[in-house]
Amino acid sequence: MEINQIYVNLPVEDVQETRAFWTTLGFSINEHYSDEKAICVVMKENHIYIMFLKKDFFSTFTDRPVAGGETTDASCYRCQQS
Repeated sequence: MEINQIYVNLPVEDVQETRAFWTTLGFSINEHYSDEKAICVVMKENHIYIMFLKKDFFSTFTDRPVAGGETTDASCYRCQQS
């Protein structure tokens, strides 16, 4: 099996602030998968994408509670540009 695309889904409080942050860093947005509930940040075209979803929308994809970060560590990610 070969994986050629990666999509990471993460919850956020504010989609527009998240959009502004990532575009300021120079990343593009795939508007086809973006709306007021989510944005798709292109990390590497045709390979790596991060979907940032509003917390309430994110919660529709799972029966488990969404980690808030105030009292729990949800995960740790590292990005490296070469």
